[in-house]
Amino acid sequence: MQKIFTEDPDYEQWQMLSNFIYPSNIDRFFSRNGIVDYDKELLESISGSILQSQEYFAAANSVSLNTSPLLLYYGTVNLMYAASMLVSGKKIDIENHGMRLDNNSSNALTKLGDFEFTPFFATIKGGLFQFCKTFCPDISISQYESKSKWTLLEILGSIPELKNDFEECYDTLSYIIPVQIVRNQNDYVERIDKHEFKNFDVLQELSKILDFEKTYIKPILESPYVRYNHVFLRRKIKSKPITESSVFGQIFLRKCHEKLSHCITLPLIMYMYMGLFVLGYLSRYKPVVWSPFVRNDSTGEKRVIEKFINITKRVIPNIILNFIYKTEFYFVKEIYEPLELSKTVSEDRIRAIFREEINRDKG
Repeated sequence: MQKIFTEDPDYEQWQMLSNFIYPSNIDRFFSRNGIVDYDKELLESISGSILQSQEYFAAANSVSLNTSPLLLYYGTVNLMYAASMLVSGKKIDIENHGMRLDNNSSNALTKLGDFEFTPFFATIKGGLFQFCKTFCPDISISQYESKSKWTLLEILGSIPELKNDFEECYDTLSYIIPVQIVRNQNDYVERIDKHEFKNFDVLQELSKILDFEKTYIKPILESPYVRYNHVFLRRKIKSKPITESSVFGQIFLRKCHEKLSHCITLPLIMYMYMGLFVLGYLSRYKPVVWSPFVRNDSTGEKRVIEKFINITKRVIPNIILNFIYKTEFYFVKEIYEPLELSKTVSEDRIRAIFREEINRDKG
């Protein structure tokens, strides 16, 4: 983890990314990472993609919701494309989006979130196929058969920073379960506030988390003597952590999406990529739906979409930097302070020190 102290995280992120608009910097990056056999044209492909991405993002900041999703989608495609080539040192070919919005999606849908889209892999040159290979290579692409439909609702419910707005707007649980880390002097515990589950069955919701049973002992929800306000998670011996961390430091567990009997979870960048595709497509090719929504929405859904757009502007460049440098950057506005290495003394330890001093005086 690395903290970057800045008054303007967006500016700082793009300053770091703009290092790669210079071919000589890309060349040095390849050298540091052991990439030696590459086509020199690759340098210009990476440089040009980052330059275009930066301009798409900047343009999205100066327009309304009428066109910002489309600009952000193309900016994201360019940025993911450049990052894929930076890390692999190889050119990738993309000829289509790798997704299609279903033509039978009704223009009379009550919520924008009900729009369906389908990943498809008729060609390996689809954007979704190529980016899955880069950002989640362990996920089997066969899970994305053409019969596996997704909704925009599923995408919006998979964004950690949208959790509260999503649940308020759509009156259902999101796919995000925040986890609190409580530390004492020698240990820590993971716990979940029971309010996160509302009136849904806790164990059933936890069972939707991939590998939950492999990682945690079955939680005890109630006691005959004490009412628990939290669900306490106790790791099994030698189990691997399955929690995720947002770019703002929020720890959470992610529920999976059931697709053709497969339990699928994707990296955040892929959910954002798919969500921007749907919104960009609607704004570009379905103005009969998009324009009235932007102008007259009375459901509160527009506020969720606007927040999603603002989150992607801030988060996507951060995720790409983390991916390129293989670390977690946190861009914070707090005042820089010296590193504190002193130990926190517990109350019990303070009492013990007092007893030692009193006994010493008596002696």
